[in-house]
Amino acid sequence: MHDHQEGKLDLVPMIDCIMLLLLFFILTSSFAQMESVIASILPTEGGSGRRISAAPTRNIAIVAIPDGLGCGKDAEDWQRRWIRLQEQTKQLPEDALVRVGGAEPFRVSGAALNAGDGREMKDQREGLYEYIRRELVAREQTETIRLDQAPINVHCFSGLPWKVAIVVYDAVRAYEKERAPEAVINTPEALAQARIINFGAPPVRNFATCEAGWELLSLSILR
Repeated sequence: MHDHQEGKLDLVPMIDCIMLLLLFFILTSSFAQMESVIASILPTEGGSGRRISAAPTRNIAIVAIPDGLGCGKDAEDWQRRWIRLQEQTKQLPEDALVRVGGAEPFRVSGAALNAGDGREMKDQREGLYEYIRRELVAREQTETIRLDQAPINVHCFSGLPWKVAIVVYDAVRAYEKERAPEAVINTPEALAQARIINFGAPPVRNFATCEAGWELLSLSILR
C-alpha cells in the first residue's frame, strides 16, 4: 500500500499574478468620459463650441467689517481697535461697513436690520441692494454668459452677526436675478450656467493671540 499525503495549494503566486494584472489595468486604463469633459473646456473653438479664456478671472470681493474700527496699520493695531470697539459698545457690534472691491463702503445699520418688516429695514435693504448693484454693474463683463462673469466672494468678519452676510448675499442674488432670471432657477441646467458666488472661508479659531486682528487685516486688503 502506498501512503497518500495531503497536498497544500499555495495561493501566493496566484495572488501575485492577480495583483500585477490589476495594477497593469489601473495604470493603462483610459477614462474617455473625463477626457471628453476636459477637451470641451479647453480654450479652443471645438468642444463646447465657445471660447473660454485661459487667463485666470479676477474675483470680486465683497467685504463686511464692523463699523467704527477706522483703519489699522497691522494685525496688532487691528486687534486693539477691535477690543476697544467691544468695550465701547458693551457687546458685539452690529453695524457694519460693506465694501465691494476697492469702492467706498456702504454702512449697514444692525438696528435697521432688526426692525422686522418695517420701513426702516426696507430702506436699509434697498440702499444696500442699490449700492451692490451699482458696483457690480461697473465690473460687469460684456458679451459673456453668467458663468463667465468674475466669481463673487462674500467675506464677513466672524465677529459680525450672520444677518449681515445673509443680506449681502441676498443683494448679490437679486442682482443676478435682474441680469439673468433663468440663472437663479434651482435646476441642474440653470445652476451649471449661473455665476459663481461663494462665502469666504472662515478663519481658523484660537491660532493666535490676535486672531481677530489678523482676520481684519486680511479683510482690509481684499479688493
